Amino acid sequence: MPQPEDEPGLELLVKALDSVFFRGCVAGLQQMPLIGRLFLASPYPEDPHSRPFGPLQEKASIDRYLGYSKRFLCYCMRVLPLGADDLIKQHAFSFTPAQRGQLEGLWSRLQRRAAAAEETNSSSGSRLEAEVLQVLASFWMQRLPSDPFASPLWHFVAVLGINGKTGQLRPAHHFTGILAGLIYTARAVIAEAALPSQDRAAIADLPEQLAAIRKAWLKKIAFETGSRLAVVWNRDGTLLYFQGRPLAIETIRQLIASITADTEDLLWDGLLFRPRKAEAEAGSGSGSGRRKSLGLLKQEDRFLIPLTTIRDDLTQTQQGQSFLYTNSLLGKEKKILQNLIAGPLKTQFLNSENK
Repeated sequence: MPQPEDEPGLELLVKALDSVFFRGCVAGLQQMPLIGRLFLASPYPEDPHSRPFGPLQEKASIDRYLGYSKRFLCYCMRVLPLGADDLIKQHAFSFTPAQRGQLEGLWSRLQRRAAAAEETNSSSGSRLEAEVLQVLASFWMQRLPSDPFASPLWHFVAVLGINGKTGQLRPAHHFTGILAGLIYTARAVIAEAALPSQDRAAIADLPEQLAAIRKAWLKKIAFETGSRLAVVWNRDGTLLYFQGRPLAIETIRQLIASITADTEDLLWDGLLFRPRKAEAEAGSGSGSGRRKSLGLLKQEDRFLIPLTTIRDDLTQTQQGQSFLYTNSLLGKEKKILQNLIAGPLKTQFLNSENK
């Protein structure tokens, strides 16, 4: 880990990112065509936004958004001294050889700058800022053919989803603001890293190049899967449109009721081994006395579990534990096995020797 005497290097890193983001990424938006800024702000692959991408009204919001990227780069620098095996063991992610090389080169430059106490407005300061920008952009532009958490950046984003004080997952309404800040920063950083603002005036086909960059990095998934709103309501809330096709609310209610009934049948018939009386009669061919001894249920005999008694704990962070843990089934394993032995489904679990 970086020692306390290495903190000046991290301070230089933060200052360099601050400088290049505001003087390059944000200020450089003025050199971008309006249509490019409209597309940069749009969540859709083909449609521009109604308002162009640009600085936020509150600088405090930009500072907070950029703070996530500062924390990420400092985190990378702090774990950089760890070997590949130790990094996976202690932090559950790894750097690619290219990422490690970039970070090591940047850290060496930061240490030299800190030792020489150079001013950030020197020519070497500009080179440092450009290097910081490219390193940060490279994490956003990493291709992930399989596991997304192979990316140090997405590992860090997942960690941000955990409340550091409680150790529990952040609820969605507390986490979406963090994601919005990361996306805002990413758009500005990638646009500046791919097409530096000082070079844009000399680029004849700037809108076309911006479109290509947006398609390759900023909207790759949207272009591949589509991101138009698939579900919209009419004005009075009585009709739902799915991919442009109208669905009556009554149809949706019937669908939900049908799914609920099928789920209940699966629970009772397949998991609790308590089939309905009519199904048992058809399957067993036995007399009514036998059916009565099996304890078969009529539809109306199924007991109900009030949904309000089920505690849905999405903050459970331990693996292998369900968030449904008050469902009146605890300790009922013996009863369920007795139902299986006494019921018509018993034959499905016997071997060739009826054992």
